[in-house]
Amino acid sequence: MQPDFEKLMGEYVQFHRRELGLTQEQLAARLAELGEPMHATAVTRLERGGRSLRFNEWVALMQALDRPLPDFFAYVSTVADFGERLSLEMQESEPLSLIETAEQVNTIVALASTLMSDALDRVRDRENP
Repeated sequence: MQPDFEKLMGEYVQFHRRELGLTQEQLAARLAELGEPMHATAVTRLERGGRSLRFNEWVALMQALDRPLPDFFAYVSTVADFGERLSLEMQESEPLSLIETAEQVNTIVALASTLMSDALDRVRDRENP
């Protein structure tokens, strides 16, 4: 199962931007200060998984978010490991019908969305005590 890097990068950027208490405009300003100007609308597209990055933009983005370069790859690895474990569990279980498989995928997506939403809510709570 190949991870969707643009989507994962978007989730990662949004989480860490909010963790720092930055708006998209402030993150764009930090990137400009680092020599990689990016409009706030491009940050929005990035966070939605709709924009890819050049390597130099990625390096500047990690600096702007105060994150070490390998941190994102650790995040992707964790997500990929979870997907692989899930895949192995599904292979070891009884074969599922297409509908059962779709229902399980839907449940997993909902759970992942809830976990991300909860994490973002915690960041918001820290931003607005």
